Amino acid sequence: MRALARVAADFRPELIVIKEDEAHLRGRSIGDVPLIIRTELLRLGLPESALPMRASELDAAQYALDWARPGDVLALPIHAASARAAVLKLLAPARREVHAAGSR
Repeated sequence: MRALARVAADFRPELIVIKEDEAHLRGRSIGDVPLIIRTELLRLGLPESALPMRASELDAAQYALDWARPGDVLALPIHAASARAAVLKLLAPARREVHAAGSR
C-alpha cells in the first residue's frame, strides 16, 4: 500500500481521493488501507487538502468528477462492478457531448 502511494505521489497530482475498497480488504479492517495510503501520501508531502477520503468507490468517483475542471485528466480506478456501472452512467452525458462535438 505504501508503494502504491509512492507511485501516485510521484505524479504530484492536485487530488487523490482515497477510498475504501471493501472487496479487497485481505484480512484488514475497514479503514486500515485508506489510512495507510493517506499517511504515506502526507509523509511524502502531499497537502491534506489534496487527500479527501470517501467511504466508497462511487462516492470517490463522484467527488473527483465534481472537482474536475475542463481539460483535467482523471484516473478512476473502480473495482466493484456495481460502482463501475454507476460511474459509467454518470459519465454517459459527457461521452455523448464529446461524441457530438467530434461529429460537427
